[in-house]
Amino acid sequence: MMKNKIIVPLLLLIPFLVTGCEESGEETPKYDTQIKNGSFEDGLVGWTVGGLGGFSEEDVSNASSFEDGQQSEKVGEYMYAGASMSLPAFTGTLTSDPFHLGGIANISLKLGAASNTEDCYIEFYEVGKDDVPLTFYLDGDRETEYTKLVNTDFNGTTIRSIMIRHVVDLREHLEKDIYIKITDNATESDYEDYSFFNLDDFKLLMNAQERNDALVEREDQLLMYQQADIDASTPVESLRNGGFETGDTSYWLPIAGEAFLNDSMIVPSSSLYWETRQYHAEGEYFLSNLSSGEDKTGKMRSERFKVIDKGNGKSYATFMIGAASQPGTYVAVNDGETGEELLKVYNTAFKDPDLAQNLIRYYVDLSEYIGKTLYFTIVDNVSTGGFAFIEVDDFVINLSEQEVIDGVASLRNWANEVADDVAKNAYINAYNGGISFPLGGQAPVIDETNGVAQELTISPQTMNLNVLFKQLSYSDDYTATNDLKTEITSVTYNGNEVEGDYSNFELNVGEYVVNIKISDAFDNFTDSIIKLNVLDNLTYDNQIENGGFETGNLDGWLVLDGNVNTDNAICSDDTWWAEAIPFNKSGTYFFNGWNACSVEVEGYTLKSTTFTLNGSGQITFKLGGRSSKLTVKNETNEVVAEYRNYAFQDVNFPYISQGCRLATMNTYVADLSQYLGENLYIEICDEVISESWAVAFFDDINVYHEQTINIDEHYDVVIQNGEEVRLPWLEARSN
Repeated sequence: MMKNKIIVPLLLLIPFLVTGCEESGEETPKYDTQIKNGSFEDGLVGWTVGGLGGFSEEDVSNASSFEDGQQSEKVGEYMYAGASMSLPAFTGTLTSDPFHLGGIANISLKLGAASNTEDCYIEFYEVGKDDVPLTFYLDGDRETEYTKLVNTDFNGTTIRSIMIRHVVDLREHLEKDIYIKITDNATESDYEDYSFFNLDDFKLLMNAQERNDALVEREDQLLMYQQADIDASTPVESLRNGGFETGDTSYWLPIAGEAFLNDSMIVPSSSLYWETRQYHAEGEYFLSNLSSGEDKTGKMRSERFKVIDKGNGKSYATFMIGAASQPGTYVAVNDGETGEELLKVYNTAFKDPDLAQNLIRYYVDLSEYIGKTLYFTIVDNVSTGGFAFIEVDDFVINLSEQEVIDGVASLRNWANEVADDVAKNAYINAYNGGISFPLGGQAPVIDETNGVAQELTISPQTMNLNVLFKQLSYSDDYTATNDLKTEITSVTYNGNEVEGDYSNFELNVGEYVVNIKISDAFDNFTDSIIKLNVLDNLTYDNQIENGGFETGNLDGWLVLDGNVNTDNAICSDDTWWAEAIPFNKSGTYFFNGWNACSVEVEGYTLKSTTFTLNGSGQITFKLGGRSSKLTVKNETNEVVAEYRNYAFQDVNFPYISQGCRLATMNTYVADLSQYLGENLYIEICDEVISESWAVAFFDDINVYHEQTINIDEHYDVVIQNGEEVRLPWLEARSN
């Protein structure tokens, strides 16, 4: 016992003997054996900024990812995120407080961006010897000595802003007092060239285990993010696993965000969505990042491939896209060397519910990149809103022009025969003018009667002649209707050519002939004419033409602005979605905003024929959706009244009896009796709003009622789940 009591105090003295005390003759270190605030948890405390603004306290950030979508891989709450607030073209230095190089004289740190290895570097100096940087070994390699640490891991694709672990071996300088100096001399940099620093977790390693852990972390990061392991030494000419038929994501790599990190992304093609709907994928599997969560964003890229000439200087690629309803979600083709996005393909044929998650095939022309190395990127930059995810399948490269022609023909035949009552018509429309295929083909076709594309009888007015194109029926064999170029080549008035501003053209009594031209993307074109018979003192009916859309088309309606699918806007469906929720239409047909424009964030306006208000002066109409608006104007285009669907309610889905009013229309009664005898017209509009359900539905616009309507006595009846539900008529409120 006595022996043990004597030994313990002696052991306690040992640290003092080795670290320095008066008896040892060594001095206590002047500086701490630690790097002050190495993880920037306290801003830039412990660091000194020099130069011309290249480093800033405002760049200390707690973000989990960078602007390019890559994860930060930060340690703790904060990191230094260069150029997040300061300008990347600024230069300067960031210098640590001095510290004593103890432990095993290894320093661990995390480094990202800093792509300019000439002008962006990290050095280590001994205190008092500021002109000669210390030599060191790097990342476990004891063969090569360095004086500057630069970001050789940066590759422009998988490793850009993300911070990768490094281990600096300074054991030759053990027990010296040193400091770290970070230099940014890149004067011409911008946000896209990454010539700025992302930094975190500078720490002095005290033992071999800490060093080993840091090196293992580095290797794990490189294994996850490096690009070499999915790319062949020579770029492939046929993608390996372009259709995910391996049942996994082999030869694909997540390069940003969290949207493509889920193990459940590969989905069997035989599975169903919404319990009954087919995906119509190719092969046994396809990729869907829905399982990652619609709030997640990110990117995934394919292996690199070489574009080869498949004959006559042509080379094409194809792939399928599903969901991805919003512009921030798409497939890109990237330069294999720089990572630059060369082109983007959006799911322009998306249609809810017809093609909500169905796979739709697209083709791209890569002929101008023959001989170059490219790769595909699947991009999901959308975290909110409907269908904020993407599905893809069957990436095939290096196709000949004939293979594309045959492929498109096969798509059209398949759409005509597909056993899918919900999706069939939408597929037919997509593959017959809804999607632009990159083929020349024949000149556009314009529907004409006796050589005239359209003939109108109107009163004298100032008109935007360009809106006349929106009423025409024309098509092309390969270029989507929305991609066709329309132009007015000349206008004649009573046989004589006249000039003027076509967007603000004054029409007087007489006959006008508008000469038009419609061209496709390959400069194939067709000419035609529009006739305008301008008459004075026109008399009008007391009803608008086709107010209930019972012609099954948009006869009587003029598209004033926006992109409206005039061939499909009128619908005969009784209910919507799998829940069979009633539209509450009148008659056979109504205006379906889902069919009119598949992109909810977009808007449009249509104009009715002119009518003379008679009878009781009341008008009735049906509105559905959150963004529907009906406006009444007079002959001088002044607003008389403006009505919106105030009954819209996103509650108690899907039960109409419990107040759910989404696409279901409500009947409104508006009193315009103060305008009796005046000539008026109607505009129906899908307003551009930022909320969900930004879609519009219209029906049964009746502008003549002989007797006054008692609103309390009227209601509509719909049947849902066998239950009769009464929808009372509502008084329209003019805004």
